[in-house]
Amino acid sequence: MCKPTFIKKLTKEEVEKLPEDEKHFISHFSSQEYILQQGPDKYVNHSCNPNTTVIKGCDTAIKDIRKGEEITSDYSKDGVQLFHFHCQCGSKNCKKYI
Repeated sequence: MCKPTFIKKLTKEEVEKLPEDEKHFISHFSSQEYILQQGPDKYVNHSCNPNTTVIKGCDTAIKDIRKGEEITSDYSKDGVQLFHFHCQCGSKNCKKYI
């Protein structure tokens, strides 16, 4: 059974104190707050043609995932409304902006 992870909000000052390798997992939340993605969710990337979806707060495979294949989720459908970016996933059904 999966145990959902929770988003950790940080201030700009807290973000500045993070080690550089952790800053890769930061997303802008509001004008004064940032989000530090928590594991294992921080390793799931966006795709408009995902291989997982969120069910009860957990990423769940919706198709077979081969060994070594990237784990992806559609951020626009999975309740991750905190992210806004130009999508470059390359899928035929790419939404172009999330």
